[in-house]
Amino acid sequence: MLEALAAFLEDAWQSVRSLYEGDRSAIIWLTGLSILSFIGTMVAVPIIIRRLPADYFLPTFDEDKPRSGGFQPMPLLVRILKNILGYFLILMGVLMLIGPGQGLLTIFMGVILIDFPRKREVEMKLAKIGPINRLMSWIRGRAGKQPLQFPDELEE
Repeated sequence: MLEALAAFLEDAWQSVRSLYEGDRSAIIWLTGLSILSFIGTMVAVPIIIRRLPADYFLPTFDEDKPRSGGFQPMPLLVRILKNILGYFLILMGVLMLIGPGQGLLTIFMGVILIDFPRKREVEMKLAKIGPINRLMSWIRGRAGKQPLQFPDELEE
């Protein structure tokens, strides 16, 4: 098992080396894309956090209910684009776990954007992770927004 893993890692390393030695323009493009993605998530994640309604995590929250300001349920094209952005954020978040950036928070924002069964449970568990919760509170506080409410906070 260890030998197979070592062989796989060696093959992967050789592939990366051959890419670098063979085509430097590919490395430049990948580096540029990585930097652009990093900056994009650093801008997009706080915007998404500020736009979340304070009651988003409460059981009474209905995503399709019209909100103040004329918000209407999303058309299909917008839902598709929102899901694509969500999957992109999850991918960037995973990459940021190894590199620079706010990986956990970016993954969390991606999960909020995509549609899947039992999404609310996953969101709630992720939102209660200490570093994610503190950072969301800090971002919302700086924007003058109400803190996010959670069901267990209402019982106290």
